[in-house]
Amino acid sequence: MHTIKAFIQDRLTERMKQNGVLVVYDPERRYHELCLKLATDEIPVNDASESSIESREAALQTLKELG
Repeated sequence: MHTIKAFIQDRLTERMKQNGVLVVYDPERRYHELCLKLATDEIPVNDASESSIESREAALQTLKELG
């Protein structure tokens, strides 16, 4: 049986692969844990919910590594 959680993860992963990047705006943090679980060696996840400065630095580092 396919759960709603698995369905959402599949769709987010699909969009990431299609577009090369995915930004999730989630002020109520409904999908926070789900998004963090998408991280793999090939798919870095940068969480900007705690500190915008640190998340920008992490995003820049990720871009350098990808580029």
